[in-house]
Amino acid sequence: SAPRLGRTEQHQEPAVSTTTPGAWWEQLRCRETDDDLLIQLDTYLEHMTQDGQEEEEMGSTSEDMDNPEFLFSQVFSKICNLPECQNLITVLQNLLVIEPDMK
Repeated sequence: SAPRLGRTEQHQEPAVSTTTPGAWWEQLRCRETDDDLLIQLDTYLEHMTQDGQEEEEMGSTSEDMDNPEFLFSQVFSKICNLPECQNLITVLQNLLVIEPDMK
């Protein structure tokens, strides 16, 4: 006859999603008592969420990476309120003086 499996051998942990926290994350937070570890886990989750959002944004825009208007609007929206915007203005001014070769 087949060997009898003990209770612990029959139990399998459900697959855990590493991209979206769910009930497993809350259960872990409730059971964990190490405050330093909880801070590290929260930081990890925050970064993981941000990375996922950035990947989604890039995935939805990758087809537009050859569109100059799209690229300009993306760059401008990222730096319009930063000191680096002056660098973009300088580059654009330099591009503006380029005369196309009319052969």
